[in-house]
Amino acid sequence: MIEIVGLTNESVELVNAVYQPWTARVSYYFPIEAAGLDHTLFAQPEVHPARFQMEPDASLVAIDGGQPVGWVQGGYVSNIPSIPDGERDALIRCLMVAEGRTDVARELLDRALEVLARQPVHAWQAFEHNCGYTFATGIGKAPHRMTSVMAVLAGAGFRSGDINLVYATNSLRSLSPSRAQALSAIDVQVLPRGWSEPAANVEWDQFNIFEHSEQVGYATVVPVGRLTGMPSEDTLFIKGIAVEPQHHRRGIGHFIMNTLWDYYHPQGINRLLLNTGDNNITAQKFYEAIGFQLTDLISSFVIPPPK
Repeated sequence: MIEIVGLTNESVELVNAVYQPWTARVSYYFPIEAAGLDHTLFAQPEVHPARFQMEPDASLVAIDGGQPVGWVQGGYVSNIPSIPDGERDALIRCLMVAEGRTDVARELLDRALEVLARQPVHAWQAFEHNCGYTFATGIGKAPHRMTSVMAVLAGAGFRSGDINLVYATNSLRSLSPSRAQALSAIDVQVLPRGWSEPAANVEWDQFNIFEHSEQVGYATVVPVGRLTGMPSEDTLFIKGIAVEPQHHRRGIGHFIMNTLWDYYHPQGINRLLLNTGDNNITAQKFYEAIGFQLTDLISSFVIPPPK
């Protein structure tokens, strides 16, 4: 007999049992706290931070035999380019179920959609990770493709959208001595908490890269612990990194990555995390060449607004 309970102070412990190991693979971090239902950070790949308001009645946990077999987090999101000013989208931010539990995914989704439909929305969105975790057995976590969830989303009318690739590394490759010597004229300007976006309650660190007073690149990053409130978090999220086109293929991008590592590693950072679109082949080759590995695929799904 499946029991569906709300995401409350009592049931959040069941969710956290799934959430903590899961965050090691995914590209955005979102503190799951029953007491904090409204958050101003939504670091979904390739999208500016936005406002996400979790809807308690659409955020549920499914329990079978005392063990969690699935959970859903639903709410409303606004302040991203795809949503007209003054409007918002309904969002199934997370739908996770034990492998093969299509029945659980369908029931959780149906309940969440019914609640979210009570308010007017512009469109419907959902996100799904191709690498999820089984967790119903209680004997550890094993990665699997969330085919049950994807099938249920398709059955509810969601259409497949963009795919983002998540890359991470615990060990960057060093610059060759010749490359390092060629970049000896580079200066780095560090602006801790020096940049924020409208409607985003988070301060990003900015790195500006100059060569002979000419800006040749930049990076915008944030320690994940600043987002989650967990000081022990050892990951740095790289929101953006760029090198001016005329300075490509000189090793400046690699130099920036090593600069980030050298700056944050003494602060307890041991992992770099970023994401890119599946069609950005140049970026993928660059990340892999300097030591990043593909850890996850994130698919977006959408039900467009009626014309």
